[in-house]
Amino acid sequence: MNRNEINNQNIFDIDWSAQERRAFLKSIPKPKPIRRSGIGRGLPATGLIGLDVSILDRRSVKAQLAGHGDMRAAWWNLNEMLHKFLAPTASTEQIMFSFHRRHHAITLLRLALIADYRRIVTTLINHGVIKGVPVAIRLFQRNSSAER
Repeated sequence: MNRNEINNQNIFDIDWSAQERRAFLKSIPKPKPIRRSGIGRGLPATGLIGLDVSILDRRSVKAQLAGHGDMRAAWWNLNEMLHKFLAPTASTEQIMFSFHRRHHAITLLRLALIADYRRIVTTLINHGVIKGVPVAIRLFQRNSSAER
């Protein structure tokens, strides 16, 4: 409402909060469309309250018993047993620290080897043996010099 339109007759009929209400209603975000996702193969995620899906989590005991696990517990037990054998006075905290250090080192080494393998295979497929062998030799020399 324009200020010039306000007078004594209509001052009580004016909705003073209309502008604020309109601004508030505009500030409410529009609802986003519901994305259909699934928990597992053939299990939609909508309306599944109380469904036990722990067997689908590879870290769970149920998955381990069903043979779908990622062997985390066995990997930890093996590392703990070897560490206790080599350093019998080590505390659990020291064993855990060493386990994580070894685990990260092995993971990074595995990822580097996979990347090198993919590079060699890609070069062999795209450019042939003539260019693939020097790439493999270069990567081998780089990795052996990094170990020193």
